Amino acid sequence: MSSVIEQLSNLDFSTALFVTISLYLLLFTGSTVYRLFIKGLLSPTEQYLTFLSAQSSKAFFKRRHANRAKKKDNKAKIASLIAQLGDGLDTDSVQLNLELARCYQIAGNMKAKLLEAYQFVFDNKPGEREAFDYLLNEAIGSQEFESAQTLINKTDFVDREIIQITLNALSQYHQSIEDEIKALSLLSEWGLRKAQNAYVDIVRYSLGLTTAHSLDLYKDMAVDVAQFRQTFDHLASLYFDHKLYDKAANNHRIAIALGAGAESYFRLGEVAANFIEEYQEAQDCFKHTIMFEPENVKAHMKLGQLFEHRLQQYEKALSCFDTTIELEPNNAQAYIEKGSVLTHHLHNRDEAKTCFEKAVTIDPDNVEAINNLGILLGDYFYQYESAKSCFEKAIEINPENGNAHSNLGHLLANHFDQYETAIGCCDKSIELGANLQRAYLIKGRILADHLDQPAKAKTYFEKSIKIEPDYIDAVRSLGRLCTEQLNQHVKAKTYYQKALVIDPNSAYTHRLLGELLSKHFSQYEEAKACLEKSLSINPYDCVTYRYLGDLLTGHLNQHKNAEACYKKSIEINPIYSVAYSKLGALLVIHLLQYKEAKACFEEVIELTPDKPQGYLNLGHLVDQHFFEPKTVSQCYKKVLELAPHDPQANLLRERIAELEPQVNPGPASQSPSTTFDDKDPEGIRFAKLTSYSEDTNYEAAAKSQYEQDFGGTDNNA
Repeated sequence: MSSVIEQLSNLDFSTALFVTISLYLLLFTGSTVYRLFIKGLLSPTEQYLTFLSAQSSKAFFKRRHANRAKKKDNKAKIASLIAQLGDGLDTDSVQLNLELARCYQIAGNMKAKLLEAYQFVFDNKPGEREAFDYLLNEAIGSQEFESAQTLINKTDFVDREIIQITLNALSQYHQSIEDEIKALSLLSEWGLRKAQNAYVDIVRYSLGLTTAHSLDLYKDMAVDVAQFRQTFDHLASLYFDHKLYDKAANNHRIAIALGAGAESYFRLGEVAANFIEEYQEAQDCFKHTIMFEPENVKAHMKLGQLFEHRLQQYEKALSCFDTTIELEPNNAQAYIEKGSVLTHHLHNRDEAKTCFEKAVTIDPDNVEAINNLGILLGDYFYQYESAKSCFEKAIEINPENGNAHSNLGHLLANHFDQYETAIGCCDKSIELGANLQRAYLIKGRILADHLDQPAKAKTYFEKSIKIEPDYIDAVRSLGRLCTEQLNQHVKAKTYYQKALVIDPNSAYTHRLLGELLSKHFSQYEEAKACLEKSLSINPYDCVTYRYLGDLLTGHLNQHKNAEACYKKSIEINPIYSVAYSKLGALLVIHLLQYKEAKACFEEVIELTPDKPQGYLNLGHLVDQHFFEPKTVSQCYKKVLELAPHDPQANLLRERIAELEPQVNPGPASQSPSTTFDDKDPEGIRFAKLTSYSEDTNYEAAAKSQYEQDFGGTDNNA
């Protein structure tokens, strides 16, 4: 031992310190490092490096004492000695600092010195990967992104592993979108810096810093940087999550320019269609997706929805949904989408009904399909009980579905006269907070049309518009309320004009405006133009044809054209009783075709046996132009039965009494009774009796909820 002390006394301070450390190590590790030091085989610098290399390889820890407390104490002592060693040495060597950093890592609790050592290594040798990796992860973990940028700019490393490590670190450490976007952008610029300078323009373009050159110029170079597409798609997804849709689209475009395939096209298509209103770009993207993946069901569906809801190309939409069904026969949503197009745009309600029924068969608990089937059955097939069952089933499956509650409320009010229950359904929908603007609308319509509460109805329409200022159904309903119940025709006109600004191609709005101009402004030519515009948009609206017929015969003296309109209305809807009544009156009063008119009134009676209108018109026509006293008497008696308090009741009773001798003749023959033609040669009383045809209460069965009350896709639950 004394010889060792003599040797130590002859060494300088640093060398003596190392020998002391080696002696300490020998006591608990048995390391051969001791022998290397005391034999003097190495120069002091070589001794330092040898010691540190052994330290970094954990050789001196392989035979640590079993006692944990002692082991921890030894490690702390070693760390303290290493710290003293580092402070006492001239650490200008890259290799020495690298080995020293490894020692600091093993020792622990020496992060400041560890960073200092690795920083020295990186500053003097940027190509040292170990130092770069540690410093980059530390910078990102601490969100010191400027430091990360400095590191990236100094190194020449470009590989997938670095990008993946950094992205993983970002997913763990990022605290805000600004931090993550900044870091990802630095990564993109770092990777692209290895390629031509043009790629830097792409990165800046994605950040909105400069205007990029045409992306087409970069496509030929995409192979060189194909590995960086994922970074741009990741960045696009990040922008999308934070509702920065323009920037999301830009980054997807860059990924596509760098050679991305179907997935990037599909994502860009979704952003373009739903968030930035670039519908042509969306169409191109979905078509490119299908080109890459012809059996991509989602792409076919999205393209169909784009054609239906944005581009109004309904035949193309139908084709897309058919392709989806061909690829995936049990796709219930595809049948729902197809049924919607057929119902609202191609007017093939029979096939639409089949589609909704098929969707329910595939997915019996699909509330959307059940709701749509209920709407179709109620609005177009007049199967109100079946429609009611659909809505009740939808509520049973999902009691939280507000649309089903509001649909049921509308049906109960309009076809079951259950107004309070209907209001309760609307209130439930409002309570659930689902599609509030529609729930408010339906409640307002019930209050206006059935409970004679226009002031309250107006409040609910206004609530609906407050939620969605461009909700065209609520705007139109306010117009109808103003003209039908509040006698505010100028305001009504303003609302209809606003509705046309929202949707210039709304057939129903053009029709409402035409009615208003005719009835309250006496602007008959303008009204005719509005009704014709409505029919040019929707040539399947039986009610508009009927209104146009009224205008032509009532104000423009175009009776033959009016006849054609009424017949077209009946052709579209063979059970539209009002059109039969109007046509019959026209044939009697203006065209003198009594036999054809008689057939019309008989059809009205068959369609509406519980309404007085058909009996009144038929009785009067037969009384004037056909000698059938029994028929006349029976018709008038039926009118009195159905409408005993009608103002014309006394007139009818008088005529029944006059006809009694012919209906029930006595022994002596009776001469024919005087007809109304003798007493009323100008047909004044006939005009009064036929006034029932103007009563809109008899139109309910022929009115379409979609076209009359909600006029848009909101009917789709």
